[in-house]
Amino acid sequence: MTLPRPAEPPAVPRPRPRVRRPRPAIARGMAAALAVLFVLAAIAGGVYGLRGRPRVSDANITVAVVETIAALRTQWDPRLFVLEVTPTASGGGVTLAGAVDGANASELLAAVREVQGVRRVVDRLVRLPDPALGPETAALVVVAVANLGDAPSRAQGDHLVTQARLGDGLEVLREQEGWYLVRMTDDGYLGWVDAAGVVRLTPAELEAYSAGEHVLVTAKLADVFEAEGGQVMLRAVMGSALKAGQGPGPAGSGDGSGLDPAYLAVTLPDGRPGLVRDTQARLLPSALAVWAETRPPAEIIALAEQFLGLPYLWGGTTSQGFDCSGFVQFVFGLNGYRLPRDADMQYGVGTPIADRSALLPGDLVFWSTAGVGPSHVGIYVGGLRYIHSRGSAGVAINSFDPGAPDYDEGLDRTYIGARRLVAGAP
Repeated sequence: MTLPRPAEPPAVPRPRPRVRRPRPAIARGMAAALAVLFVLAAIAGGVYGLRGRPRVSDANITVAVVETIAALRTQWDPRLFVLEVTPTASGGGVTLAGAVDGANASELLAAVREVQGVRRVVDRLVRLPDPALGPETAALVVVAVANLGDAPSRAQGDHLVTQARLGDGLEVLREQEGWYLVRMTDDGYLGWVDAAGVVRLTPAELEAYSAGEHVLVTAKLADVFEAEGGQVMLRAVMGSALKAGQGPGPAGSGDGSGLDPAYLAVTLPDGRPGLVRDTQARLLPSALAVWAETRPPAEIIALAEQFLGLPYLWGGTTSQGFDCSGFVQFVFGLNGYRLPRDADMQYGVGTPIADRSALLPGDLVFWSTAGVGPSHVGIYVGGLRYIHSRGSAGVAINSFDPGAPDYDEGLDRTYIGARRLVAGAP
């Protein structure tokens, strides 16, 4: 018997030897180019951010952001708006810390985001009014005159920036060391006021106090008496507007009403009832009525001349003492014309009068006495003469006429122009 032969195992193909073939020259060139591009791309990772913007050093970013904030500060006058911001750059990110008016915060953030090299912005800004104040972000002045200074505990001498009168409303922005940073409601000026000189309240409460009849002080100084007892509580300055109240006069009228017709009843901002002599005040339908009636140049000049000889006061805006622009603002304000606080601001209102020979009584006249631009202001009264508050002379009248005894050569030489707010002659 013949046995079958066993099947042979299938042949296993032998692996072909790997031969290293030379690459074409063009392939070698492409590989080298790709390698160079890879290195350049790695380097570019340190030059370009994820959004394709050039990456800038933190130091340069800081400089650029500071410049951006400075540019905004020229738009938002620091006398009127708060922009106290410190930027810190790190790794293309910018942290903004400090304080800014709430209404301007979004514009600030948008401007910083557009700075070259900035990839992110960390917002650590306090938006004013400071939320820590709670709802009481308004105030009323409770003293005869409240000084507003350039910093907490600094509101005297050269640090005095402006003043507020009894009954004036304020916007409270923040508190520090027993002082409030406030904004005047009539001209928007900023300053720090001692907390002891104001009473805080909500904006709605401020509006309620300002509504309804008010008593306007028309004398340079007027005593405010207790409603009962007749003691003087304080001495109000001209222009103070107090809410009208009800209360018996110190002598009684004898007509059964309990009111003395020689007095006007007022309610002080802190709620105390008081009385003011009717010869030193007048009743108005509202606080806004103070500004409602515009009067002719003759009345503006007549009011200004009541203060001849009053000493000059840096930062002063009341009948206790004026600086130049405070004097002009006050006199025009009581005649129905709201003006900004400082001379350079006032130079931007009204109609320019280029020729000095065309001046009319009631025009504002300006000088450049300190550096470039308007720094002094007065009121033209006619006959080449003007009234102003300046230096040791206080409120005085001087002349452009070299032959006049009250001629001021320095002001004649530094005169820069005039603005007209009131049309026509007195």
